[in-house]
Amino acid sequence: MGNAIDPRVKTVLALLDSGWNEPVKLPDLADRVGLGQSRLEHLFKEQIGCCVREYVARLRFENAALLLLGTHLTVKEISTLVGISDRCNFNHSFKRRFGMSPRRYRSRQFSERAPLPAREGADLQSVAS
Repeated sequence: MGNAIDPRVKTVLALLDSGWNEPVKLPDLADRVGLGQSRLEHLFKEQIGCCVREYVARLRFENAALLLLGTHLTVKEISTLVGISDRCNFNHSFKRRFGMSPRRYRSRQFSERAPLPAREGADLQSVAS
């Protein structure tokens, strides 16, 4: 395999990167770049290292993880935003990828960050109780 990525694969990557949260239809992608579905899948996997479906899933879950850490959106809202309407499927797939549920991922990431400094004059015992 050479270092140059086929321009048709580059086009598909650009389409996927800009619309990762939308439904992906392989026949439409293949038509857009003038390839058959099976040829597109083969070429994509050969050059990118995974199939189109896996690439989209990776984009969706990477963005879901960022949303979990960077927003106060609910898991349901995040799953819908990243294009996975079935929350149970989202939770199961997230856990398979990250080794923990989305809620645990969010709480664990926040708990591992440096603690916030105590307010001046605040009694930590009374705040904790």
